Amino acid sequence: MGEPVVLGAEFVRDPHGVNARLRELGAVHEVVMPTGLKVWWVTRWEEGRALLADARLSKNVADAGKLFERHQSDMSRQRDYSHVINRSMVNMDPPDHTRLRGLVAKAFTMRQVTGLRPRIEEIADEVLGSLEGSTLHHGLRSLPVRTA
Repeated sequence: MGEPVVLGAEFVRDPHGVNARLRELGAVHEVVMPTGLKVWWVTRWEEGRALLADARLSKNVADAGKLFERHQSDMSRQRDYSHVINRSMVNMDPPDHTRLRGLVAKAFTMRQVTGLRPRIEEIADEVLGSLEGSTLHHGLRSLPVRTA
């Protein structure tokens, strides 16, 4: 492999376009994030799915601080990954993820999720209605965590 791809201002402006170009070039790239963090960037679903299923790898962001320290050039730009959202089941590895997934599976059946649709649409309408004079990105960041 050659030099890592540096993701800068263009990536911040158009992440989907940059990702599409990288996908055309290959499934996996070594990149440097705008914060200076060196990572492996996976652009294709099949390879991403295989990585998520690989027990040798971890999704546990809360424990990744040591890796960031080793692979980030400018720690002053490092984000705080100790926040509680980073300890959610999405970012957990087995056996914790498996145990929690079993506990919540009944709440996410097709029938249950279909029943949530009216409230989700109501929240989305509220968020989109509040965006006047704001940016779409700012408003949509709150959508996935709104519950009331």
